[in-house]
Amino acid sequence: MDYRAFTVTSPKNKLITMDVIPGHFTNSTSHLTHYLDMSRLKFNALIARDVAREMAVPYLSNHLVETIVCMEEMDVIGAYLAEELIENGMIVNSERDIHVLTPRINVNGQLIFQQSTERFIDNKHIILLVASAASGMTVDRTLDCLKYYNGKLVGISAIFTAAPKVSGYEIHALFNSQDIQGYQVYRPSQCVLCQAGHKLEAMVGYDGYTRF
Repeated sequence: MDYRAFTVTSPKNKLITMDVIPGHFTNSTSHLTHYLDMSRLKFNALIARDVAREMAVPYLSNHLVETIVCMEEMDVIGAYLAEELIENGMIVNSERDIHVLTPRINVNGQLIFQQSTERFIDNKHIILLVASAASGMTVDRTLDCLKYYNGKLVGISAIFTAAPKVSGYEIHALFNSQDIQGYQVYRPSQCVLCQAGHKLEAMVGYDGYTRF
């Protein structure tokens, strides 16, 4: 772990924490002041269950949920979220089951669902689950996909969001930018770190980071 790393605690649940590294990072669209290490939250079974329990809260008021679409390696949390919604005794849907899916990427870089799984999206009530809604790119891309397959969005949940709303939709998140002092997202041409002469340190993604 980087010596600069520190830990932040979710204001919604003190049992849920995330490691953060300050610096100068980039992804495919933006420059970032912090790298958020979500690996424990996504891949540790006990922690992922705690995350899912907290993520279930906004949907426990008689929401109809039929499918959870998971992006950015959120499948484990998605499965626990489905279990949590069902076990809470709410009316999830008439069959009392939830499908947990991740779209594939075709040769043109588009998100698609296979013919065998299209029926779990078409006219279904869907929760979109993402790790981070920082730039909004993943959310926008997935919403376009769901619209194409006639999915009905119930809500969007994330581990982290940089803004209360992305693409006009409220983001239900465990952490936001106010929980991380100094967190900023910049367009590359407007990055104050670049303007101050600070070199980029690493390329970051939902699956980790690679140093330059």
